[in-house]
Amino acid sequence: MSEKTLDPAVIDRRNALLTGISAAALPQRRMTIAGIEGALDAVTLSKDMKGPASRLATFPAGWGSGVSGAFTEEVEIFVLEGEMQVGRSVLGRHDYAAIPAGGVFPGLRALTAGKALLMTAAPVRYDTASGGRAAELHVVHSGDESWSASGGAPGRFEKQLSPSGSAALTGFLEWRNQDASWVAHDVGEECFVIEGEVRFAEMIEGEATVFEYGPDTYLWRPPGSPHCGPGSSADDAALAFVRRPGGPGSTTTVEAGGASDSAENLDGP
Repeated sequence: MSEKTLDPAVIDRRNALLTGISAAALPQRRMTIAGIEGALDAVTLSKDMKGPASRLATFPAGWGSGVSGAFTEEVEIFVLEGEMQVGRSVLGRHDYAAIPAGGVFPGLRALTAGKALLMTAAPVRYDTASGGRAAELHVVHSGDESWSASGGAPGRFEKQLSPSGSAALTGFLEWRNQDASWVAHDVGEECFVIEGEVRFAEMIEGEATVFEYGPDTYLWRPPGSPHCGPGSSADDAALAFVRRPGGPGSTTTVEAGGASDSAENLDGP
C-alpha cells in the first residue's frame, strides 16, 4: 500500500485521484455539529471544496440529540463499530442510514462508543426548531440483506444500501480482474476497505499502477478515472464500502491508453 502524507482535507476531490489513503496516517480533528450534543474525533478522507465531505468519525457514547429536528443538508451514516439510534431504528455494525435534508425525525444518539463513516452533502447543522415535513429515513440493516453477484469478473458480491444504488457493501472472494477492460464512471466514486486486502489498478497519465488496500484504507476517484484493469484482485475475502455520491451514474469501458471504447451500465468499484 502506498500511503499519502498529504492531508485530503486540503485537496479538492472533484479533480483529484486519491489513492492508498491510510486513515491511521491522517490528522484527527475535533468535529461538532450545531444542534448536536458533544463532539466527534474525525479524519477527513476526501472533500469537495464546495462542501461535500466523507469522514471517518469516532463517536463517544451519548453523542447526538434526543430532540426531534432536521439536518439542513443530506447526511449518510455507515456504522463500522458500536451502536447508534437513528430515529426509531438502531444501527449496528455495517448498517446504513440516509437522512434527507429538511426532514424532521426523532433525533439520533450513540448508544455505545463506536466508529462510522459520515458523509455530508455540505456543511451541516441540526435544526431543533424546524417545523418541516417528517423525514423519510432510509435505513438498511446489512445482516438482513442477501449477497448478490456483482458485474465483471467472478468473485465480487454486493448488498445494496441506498435506494438510488449509489452505496453498497461490497465483498471480494478470490477475485481476479486479469482479463477485464478498464472502466470509468461519469460520477465520483469512493471505497473504504473494512476487512481483508484488495488490489485496484488505476490508470494515471496513461500508466497502470496497482495499489494494495488493507483495513481502514481509502480511495477516491473523480469522474472519468479509468480503473479496475488487469492486476485488480483479492486473494482471500475482503469487504469494502463503495459509494458514488449523487447516484450510481453510468460506466464506460476504456482502452488501455485511456480512450473511451463503449458505454454500458456496468457495476464496479
